[in-house]
Amino acid sequence: MKEILTLFFVTLTLSLSAQFHPMLDAQGVLKDADGFPVEDGPQELTFRLYPDAVSNDALWSETVTLQISGGAYQHYLGSLTPIDQRIFENTVYLGVSVEGVELTPRSTFTVTPYAIALTGCTGAVGDVKMSVLNPEEFTAENGACWELMSGQALPAESKLAGLTNWQNLPDVRGRFLRSFDSRGVDGNDSDRGNNPQAGTYQNSVFKRHNHNLALDGQVNDGDFNGSFDVTDGPRVYNLFSTSIATSGSTNAFSTTSLHAIRGGNYGCGAGGMHFVLIPMSNAEGNTFNILSHTHDIGMSGGTETRPKNINLYIYMRTR
Repeated sequence: MKEILTLFFVTLTLSLSAQFHPMLDAQGVLKDADGFPVEDGPQELTFRLYPDAVSNDALWSETVTLQISGGAYQHYLGSLTPIDQRIFENTVYLGVSVEGVELTPRSTFTVTPYAIALTGCTGAVGDVKMSVLNPEEFTAENGACWELMSGQALPAESKLAGLTNWQNLPDVRGRFLRSFDSRGVDGNDSDRGNNPQAGTYQNSVFKRHNHNLALDGQVNDGDFNGSFDVTDGPRVYNLFSTSIATSGSTNAFSTTSLHAIRGGNYGCGAGGMHFVLIPMSNAEGNTFNILSHTHDIGMSGGTETRPKNINLYIYMRTR
């Protein structure tokens, strides 16, 4: 027996749950080939939503056994299998199969169901929200007009794409947010220049800084403290068997174990850098350890530079 479907109407009704999953009230009449209502009793019906009138790839489906009376049936689409609101951003076709056979033609929804795409959405297009809720939980509480900011492509028809000319959302995963500053070199975000575009990425960098290294000489014996007054221009001081007054005493230096020092803790005058040849011991056998030391330079810390922080999901409303 051939059956045909007459769809009386499809109206929009919202789920009373907090999940914002829509339900569509579908009502119709099943008739046989002669135009008479089918016999009363149970019938297995499968409802499917398609992107067009001929596609075999359903966007959503739900199978249910309904009690038919006078050929009439009623069912809330989405009452068993939740419907993603985003389905209704484009034209949707309803297909109904009775005991495995789809009735033709498919029905096109009127404009009413498309309001469902924004059902339950909070905020305004371009708003940013931080949350501890994962994307599925966040959509359930805030509506399907929000997207996780993970660098994904924006649909051309997205309102946000039209306002910003963006092709993709910024990817903010694992990154810190920074308040917009248009003042350039006079502001707190000078590297971006004047009037930068909001939502742009900035790579990591260390601010210019200095590392100072000083030689800390030590003396085992004698009064020599490693301090020379050389203020009359660059020269090389060769202290072969030369006496020099330090801290009130005079020490005669030997000509053995000489070492050259560039800078360090030694005074440099207006004329520039001085090089001093310094012996390791004096004629009296006193040993100076001014060069006997080490400097260790190594890595420490973690794999990145960061302040104390907590991690949150970051979403932007796109439609």
